[in-house]
Amino acid sequence: MNRTATLLTLVVAAVTASSTRAQPSLNLVDNGNASFTLQVVTDASGPIATEIATEEGGLVGTGNLTFTNVILADPAIFDVENLGHNPFTDTVTCGLNLDNISTNEIFASFGTGSLGVGVFDFLTVEFRGTGTIDAYGILAQQGVNHSVFTSSDVTDVILGDFNGDIRVDGGDFLQWQYDEVSGPPSAVDLAFWEANYGAPFIGSASFAAVPEPSTLTALLVGIFFSRRQRTICGPVSTAG
Repeated sequence: MNRTATLLTLVVAAVTASSTRAQPSLNLVDNGNASFTLQVVTDASGPIATEIATEEGGLVGTGNLTFTNVILADPAIFDVENLGHNPFTDTVTCGLNLDNISTNEIFASFGTGSLGVGVFDFLTVEFRGTGTIDAYGILAQQGVNHSVFTSSDVTDVILGDFNGDIRVDGGDFLQWQYDEVSGPPSAVDLAFWEANYGAPFIGSASFAAVPEPSTLTALLVGIFFSRRQRTICGPVSTAG
């Protein structure tokens, strides 16, 4: 094989390798019920490790958000608590850390088993107010640490909450039934009410904002033991 053919073979091999390299990313969805969900998006198979910070973004003073509850959206997938460097405390913390939730700052470090290509719900956060959410950090997959970032505007308007009390219940149906919604009542309004009935949804299986430290410790221990999550809490390495 001549030098030109050899070089061409190497170039093709390099392009093929780069095209199959994992490029995981983050996605943020406003659920339309005063909560948002942070998702991990994969385009290749394999385990993944997360070190993700979530906070109120945008210009300082332009938002009025308050994080009220946080839940690990799919503990069956994100089932290993890892250590990670928490930028809000400037320390190494384990799993889901809410030390700074009173200032709308959440840090989560978890690992998974082997995943396929897809979109995986990671954290769901209930909130009040309107503003911008920034989420950023590292997703490690196939031996590579990938820096990731996503940002989205959210609002606590809940579709189907016709009386504005930040919940969807029978009172809203009565407003719809008696033509007390904004504009003529419609089948679309009723569909929103049916879809979001019971919102907000996070409820008791959540991490409430700003508990006392001893209460928070008990809550974390109780929830993680009930879900039988494994705790590694050694140095986070790239997932291979």
